[in-house]
Amino acid sequence: MRLKSANSAHKSRLAEGRGSHKRDPARTREAILRAAKELFSNSDYTSVSLSDVAKQAGVTQSLIHHYFKTKSRLFLYAVHSAMDDHDEGLDAWVAPGLSAPHIIPKAIEGYFRFLGENDQCVRLYRLFDHSLHIDPTLLGSLEDLEKEGETGNRHRLDNLKAAYERVLDLKRQGLLREDVDPKALLLAFLSLVEHWYSSSQRLNHRLIEAIGAEEAGEGVTPEQYLQTVVELFVRGALKK
Repeated sequence: MRLKSANSAHKSRLAEGRGSHKRDPARTREAILRAAKELFSNSDYTSVSLSDVAKQAGVTQSLIHHYFKTKSRLFLYAVHSAMDDHDEGLDAWVAPGLSAPHIIPKAIEGYFRFLGENDQCVRLYRLFDHSLHIDPTLLGSLEDLEKEGETGNRHRLDNLKAAYERVLDLKRQGLLREDVDPKALLLAFLSLVEHWYSSSQRLNHRLIEAIGAEEAGEGVTPEQYLQTVVELFVRGALKK
């Protein structure tokens, strides 16, 4: 009797939800997106089904297909929607008035601090990278959405482009070594900073196991890593 009553109540809520969503498409879409962000952020791409999202949002699965077409598109919308709340932390690259010897360390430190203060952003990067390895077709879906202008990440792309232009400018001024490629320099900068937050615990543990706790102590600290990366970039990329 209780089970029958509970099922009836659930159907009633869904019916009410369908009615309200028909009257307010924007609200329906937002409810689906909110449910997807919550589920994907706390799990992973393969573990979450569209039926899970539909149940969480209180809508039918057909409505998800109507608004987002496929699971991959919904996932990409959800990731980018969540990341829209975060700036890429590349402000130092585009800030006026910084000279070449100062812009690189300021940019590295700025991005490093930014990620250290935004754990959700780090988790989304991990989730996104992991999902791309599991399902390489996601990259094609991402490119389609970007062509359609639907990812909502224009600000982040503009910041990254501005950062690249700043590195190119350093190259034009003859301040970078001739053999340093601006694209590779920017990618290395982003990769080294992000790698700390994705892999430092595992690699620090491996280091301690390899050389012993007496020699390694508690491993490399965030500040030690940051200082080393800055030193390598400044000494390795700029002309002496």
